[in-house]
Amino acid sequence: MTMNKSRQSAFIIFTIIMIFFGIFLAFPLVQLFIQAITTGDGISFALFREMLASEQLHQAFMGSFTISIKASVIATLIGFIVAYAINFTNIPKKYKKFLEVTISLPMLSPTIVYGFVLIYTFGRQGFLTRLLGFQLFEIYSTTGLLIGFLIYTIPTAFLLINNSMKYIDCQFFTVSELMGDGAIKKFVSTIFMPLLTVLGISVVQTFFLSFTDFGLPASIAGNRPLMSSLLFNQMIGAVPDFTRGAVIAIAMLLPAIISASVMLYLRRFDVKYDKISTVNLKKNPLRDGIFAILTAIPTMMVVLTFSSLFFVPFVESYPFNMGFTLRHFTSTLSDSNILRVYQNSVVMSLLTGLFGVILAFGAALLVRRSPLKKRWANIIEALSQVTNAIPGMVLGVSFLFAFTGTGLSNTLAILVISNVVYFFATPFAMATQALEKLSSHYEKTATLLGDNYLQTLVRVIIPNCKKTLMEIFSYLFIHSMVTISALIFLVGVRTSTVTTQVSALQHFNRFNEIFVLALLLLATNLVVKMTMSLIVKDYRWFRAAKRGEVVVKKTGVNKPKLRKTGASKHKLRKV
Repeated sequence: MTMNKSRQSAFIIFTIIMIFFGIFLAFPLVQLFIQAITTGDGISFALFREMLASEQLHQAFMGSFTISIKASVIATLIGFIVAYAINFTNIPKKYKKFLEVTISLPMLSPTIVYGFVLIYTFGRQGFLTRLLGFQLFEIYSTTGLLIGFLIYTIPTAFLLINNSMKYIDCQFFTVSELMGDGAIKKFVSTIFMPLLTVLGISVVQTFFLSFTDFGLPASIAGNRPLMSSLLFNQMIGAVPDFTRGAVIAIAMLLPAIISASVMLYLRRFDVKYDKISTVNLKKNPLRDGIFAILTAIPTMMVVLTFSSLFFVPFVESYPFNMGFTLRHFTSTLSDSNILRVYQNSVVMSLLTGLFGVILAFGAALLVRRSPLKKRWANIIEALSQVTNAIPGMVLGVSFLFAFTGTGLSNTLAILVISNVVYFFATPFAMATQALEKLSSHYEKTATLLGDNYLQTLVRVIIPNCKKTLMEIFSYLFIHSMVTISALIFLVGVRTSTVTTQVSALQHFNRFNEIFVLALLLLATNLVVKMTMSLIVKDYRWFRAAKRGEVVVKKTGVNKPKLRKTGASKHKLRKV
């Protein structure tokens, strides 16, 4: 009887999720295809043939494809080098921490800001150019775009590779030592081959990010033809053409679907390990020195690029009057319109985090911890892959066609919904991985003790997944604060967000206000990220103290540090 009730409840939740994605994913995409094939004479594919033969579309596609391939390969290589330096060298621990923080810093700012900080750092009047006496590279060029995309994609590549590198099985190293392998063969067999799938996923993922990004091309692409710029100009240009825009959106969707399919295929060969492995590293000053120098290059690139963000708003008029001032901050933050825009972003991100956590965790519970039939669970997993394959701009255009003229049009609600759909895949993956690590006997034990499923969920499953829930909320909040691709088509006069406001301000060359808003975004995201980390940390110590445990804090490979939590008899637990 209890099992039947649980199955009925699971199916009801499954139905609600299907209805949600049916309305806010399937329906908008269908409207996109209808718009693309509808002409004044009815249904026709003539525009598809015309657009596919267009030289402008060919140039935009090849321009986006070429630079995205370059960025993905280089970003993966740099991400690998930084991850290797952190996990397999003896460079100072403080420098390792500095690397992790610095490499991840760009994720807290919108990509449209990257172009402006590049201009103020490496442009003809950039502070570094003035300091050196010559310009290192032309900003409005392939090199400028490539560096911008690298700053954008290196954090993603690093996080993917670094996470997998921590779980490499130590037995590989032992076997390689016993076999007497040389340095190159040892590297290939113990590190490169176990990470081959992740490296492939990193290339595909970073390619997808670069190919579909709108923020960076909007700031420094100029007249260079790229797919995202072409779509934006067709939809919100001087002479909008929605039908041609729909065709471009579909053309932009195809490479994204191929990328997601390749990534899904590669994940089939991914090897998962249950625990983090530690390796006793031999002293090798030459290796450590080389990797210290290699990792300093991307780190300095990030530091130099974003350094202009921290001093340009504090001078009177860069580069003509370098006197210190807070005038730009006071004037920007006293503007009621700017404050409303910032409030919109915060409210939108909070709601995205809240509803995104509920949707992602609820879907993960159905897939991993419910009696739902396998074929229904597979549908939810397939949906997560579909959302992962849809570029933000395509989703925004689809929502524009589907909901213009409805009660959702130009509201914060549609912004929240688009974000929840767009960012669904990663939180869902995070939640399913966390639930996989929990014992499968919790529900059975709770049933024997007389608890129903809801009580088990509240008392056992959610408390054990609190860290993951906080991480999901943090992920959704931060990405909602910095995203622009979908929102650029959906905001109204009263629902503009910080990122869309930045896009509008660039047309009036109001860069001081842009930099102030960028710093405000960065500070907000840092506060949220640190708050979530503190909540998780305090909750962990509280639970340990309540159980009378000593928490072992890892301070080195073989140097645990014990922290007493106030009990007379202690158990040991690694964290």
